[in-house]
Amino acid sequence: MAIDIRKNKDALLKAYNDVVDDNSSTDWMVMGYEGQTPVLKLVGSGEGGIEEMAEDLNSSKIQYAYCRVLDSNTNLPKYVLINWQGEAAPESMKFKCTSHLRDVAAFVRGVHVTVNARTEDDVDPDDIAQKVAKASGANYSIHQEKPKAPPPKPTKNAKKEDSPGPVGSVYQRTIAAKDINNRERDKFWAQTEKEEQRRIEEERQRRMKEQQELDRERRERETKEAQEREKFMNE
Repeated sequence: MAIDIRKNKDALLKAYNDVVDDNSSTDWMVMGYEGQTPVLKLVGSGEGGIEEMAEDLNSSKIQYAYCRVLDSNTNLPKYVLINWQGEAAPESMKFKCTSHLRDVAAFVRGVHVTVNARTEDDVDPDDIAQKVAKASGANYSIHQEKPKAPPPKPTKNAKKEDSPGPVGSVYQRTIAAKDINNRERDKFWAQTEKEEQRRIEEERQRRMKEQQELDRERRERETKEAQEREKFMNE
């Protein structure tokens, strides 16, 4: 059962763009399914961090959460994808959605850490912070950015080339990372569009073959009926 991200694409993309936008206060989104269908929808989004996000995770459903975590050392955002399989979720739904995590990860892109969760204990903010730190070798803060010491004031004899380089380097790396994510997302949607067109063409071919088969059976039936009528008339 292939996942359908296209139906609610606009709402999903808007929430995703809000989460990855450094100027947006939105720092999480939760995605789920429309009933028992493979159609992915936006369940909710917000600004209250993982604690608030956990309130939208349902113990009887399969869901996916995406949240922004702040790196307190570099002030750069890191992103966590949570694969939520509620303890009370139907086993049949879990089986059907086995391959969907890959597609969701391809949609959001730029995931630094993936967390498999079944209960609220699995999405504890401190635990997730530790997992992010362990994966990256750095310390992260989910709630707030730690204050940094202000740069030294330039002296009269200071030269322009004496300006600290890391700031510009970090900025360039951030822009480059965003450009890469945008290209990857465009590539994902192009591939999705291509697969959708192929599916439509396969469906058209299937229906055409079915119609041809129905027409053949109808002609055979009409021929047989005509022969039987002629035979009856000649008797």
